[in-house]
Amino acid sequence: MNGEAIFTEYLLPFTGILIIIALVATVVGFLMSIATDPKSAITVLGTVAGLAILFFIGYSMADSSVTARELNEFGVNEDLSQKIGGILNMTYYLFGISIVAIVIDAVQRIIKSIG
Repeated sequence: MNGEAIFTEYLLPFTGILIIIALVATVVGFLMSIATDPKSAITVLGTVAGLAILFFIGYSMADSSVTARELNEFGVNEDLSQKIGGILNMTYYLFGISIVAIVIDAVQRIIKSIG
């Protein structure tokens, strides 16, 4: 069995299961936080709205072109290709935001240690 077959037959479905588990845990955690502190729901809803905005920005900037290989082998049409591109773009945006946040935090710590 080659590496690609192992990936498509075992690791890809396992990744899907992990994503579903993470989604369920997130929803349960959100519901528990609403039950314990209803005011915290506003922060969580703001975060979800921010992620949705980042996705729609990424989706609108994504390319919907599909090659013949992608269409035949994977069944990816133009709409699915654009959705995948939107998720990838959102991931890039979040990565950039996290790098900026890390740099800002480091600069603030340096300034506090000096002053």
